[in-house]
Amino acid sequence: MSRTGSVTPERELTRISTWLEQQIDDRLTPLLSYAEQLAALSSASSSGGLTAGDVESLSQHVEAIIKDSPAIIGSGYIAAPGAVDDAIRYMLWLQQRGDAIKRLQLNFDTTDLEAYDYVEMDWYLRTRDRLRPTLIGPYLDYSGSDALVITLAVPVLSGAEFLGVVAIDLMAQAAEELITNELCQLPGDVVVVNRDRTVVATNSVRWMPGERLASMPDEDEACFKTALQVGDWSDWQIAVAKP
Repeated sequence: MSRTGSVTPERELTRISTWLEQQIDDRLTPLLSYAEQLAALSSASSSGGLTAGDVESLSQHVEAIIKDSPAIIGSGYIAAPGAVDDAIRYMLWLQQRGDAIKRLQLNFDTTDLEAYDYVEMDWYLRTRDRLRPTLIGPYLDYSGSDALVITLAVPVLSGAEFLGVVAIDLMAQAAEELITNELCQLPGDVVVVNRDRTVVATNSVRWMPGERLASMPDEDEACFKTALQVGDWSDWQIAVAKP
């Protein structure tokens, strides 16, 4: 359908918002399964916690998540302090590197100022504090892939105990292109923004991906005529601007 089609803009905006929510949910489903498997291993452990062997036994599940889409460049489990072998920090993170999937090795020495301390990262903190899925980015993953990524994270819970998060990194450019192709079916200037007001994708030259809006679209009646939340937890919005 062209951008000048007869379908009402409101209906098309709702359709694409629902489509985008489904795209996110499709990536969320295998992460929820992964989190449940880790929680089950923890509950079944005689020591009352996870071991590195437990976590590594699910590596094939992580590889399957990565192989599911060329847009996914990394996935894995990031442990809460003490959750795996009582270690202060533990991460099993696999990355797509060329034709191979390899484990990422980082410095977790908390006494080293150059260490990668993931417990201070936004995707970890928000997932831990909200105890529900979190969508963060686009941002530059300077310690991992050196790429612009979008991170989808899910809490790992054993009862009320927080064991860490499982997550995937999506190439931001691939996500932008996918979303933009859908937005181009809409009449008018349309934009998708994250909770930080950063433009994720748009069908208009009025904005650039990565640009930060002055305010969220649903709070800016002077600039936007319609704004919808994408799902009930993503904190993303899709909006149509006024001419």
